[in-house]
Amino acid sequence: MTTPLKTTVRPSSDYGLWVGFNDLNPFQPNSNILLCTGSVNWDKPPRLGELADVVAFDSKNQEGIVIGHTMAVNYPIGSRPQSVIINGLPNYLINNIVDNIPCLDIYDHQFKHVKSINGFHHWCTKKDGSHSFCLDFEVTHRLGGYGYIFGNHKLGMSGYKYPNSISLYSHQDDKSLQLLSVDDAAKLVAQHLGINYRSILKNAYFSHLLLSPSENRLAFLFRSWLRDGGILTVLMSLDLERGISLKLLKIELVGQLSHFTWSTENEIIIYCYQILSKQSFRLKLHSLSKLLPISKLSKSAINVLRSLASRKKKKSLRWDETNAFPFVKSQQLPCFMVVKDSQAKPISFALPNVDGHPSVIQSSSGPILVSDTYPNKYNNRCLFVIELSSGNVILKELHLEYHPALIPTHSWVSRHIRLPNHAVFPVADQSFTRSGLHCDLHPFVNAEGNVLGYHTSEDGFRTVKVVTI
Repeated sequence: MTTPLKTTVRPSSDYGLWVGFNDLNPFQPNSNILLCTGSVNWDKPPRLGELADVVAFDSKNQEGIVIGHTMAVNYPIGSRPQSVIINGLPNYLINNIVDNIPCLDIYDHQFKHVKSINGFHHWCTKKDGSHSFCLDFEVTHRLGGYGYIFGNHKLGMSGYKYPNSISLYSHQDDKSLQLLSVDDAAKLVAQHLGINYRSILKNAYFSHLLLSPSENRLAFLFRSWLRDGGILTVLMSLDLERGISLKLLKIELVGQLSHFTWSTENEIIIYCYQILSKQSFRLKLHSLSKLLPISKLSKSAINVLRSLASRKKKKSLRWDETNAFPFVKSQQLPCFMVVKDSQAKPISFALPNVDGHPSVIQSSSGPILVSDTYPNKYNNRCLFVIELSSGNVILKELHLEYHPALIPTHSWVSRHIRLPNHAVFPVADQSFTRSGLHCDLHPFVNAEGNVLGYHTSEDGFRTVKVVTI
């Protein structure tokens, strides 16, 4: 059952709202109104056929108007709502699925639906609305859980114009082209690491596309499941200014990598758990696993190592013990690293040494780092803002994440996920963490750089709040 258009909705225990990931600007210019999604099913993982409301939401007054609907439902990444300026007026883009076909819906400055583009889902669009960078979110869901649920397609069939690829769509002339296939990326990664490319191709996908400040470079993640049950992540970049060519594709960093942001036109800040090279034991073990039945052994060994690392971390864990998220300079992994010219080094200023979702924003006072943290054992997350030039902390807040007393294992969660047998991800984890029922703050900023939006469930339901910075 869908909410009728023009209905007023308010967040409550019966209705939740969310934007999704932190890398896009969903705000109406010079306003607290933003484009987001909402649903009465906010406390359950998305399921096949579920329809969410598209909402023009007044984040200050905590109420919104339903302007449309979408079947591209996901909590962590959202439906990718983005505000762009076309001919001086804001337009709004958001992903949808209609008749099992992906499409990109466009709303005008009055939040009226004006167009749908079939065969594409954007991850991000240039600020002038000229070009969209598109991904296959069916594959990212099947292999990672961060995508959209479709009905079953026949083998080799897809509703996307460019399946399992990064593509570019031109809104000016309705033309498109494939920028990079997962096959080409896997070959480059395999050559770089000295492994067989077919061993990573089957379970490979792209994610987290991000344009540089000038929008002349595109960074993204290539991911594949290794036979030890963990994920191999490769941070890559493409120089768009010099044309579209595989020769301009660059491997920036390889390892167990997480969220990232451009800090300058040539530097990327990324959270790293582990950095891998051609000589790494994990990759040698991965290659051997095809010849010898040692994948289960390696998987068990990794679990033991993780358990030992977790115990060691608990002994020295200060932020978790004190519930205060102290700002420290970290010189060893895991920590945030700065990557430039394919070289990585620890970030130079103090910040919570916890994985989070960073963005660098050009504010009136200069570049600032906006981020959150993963929750500590008290289910608190830290929201913080830091001046990049001085390292001064502008904002630091704690936000409690709502946790139900009992988290049920929802039967439909893994129905459309196709993880390899050696993947380490229990269904119980998929029901809460991977499905997005947890509530990352995912802080995002408006175009003017003075309003910070974030997600919270501290009131017992999911909503979006704002703070002035």
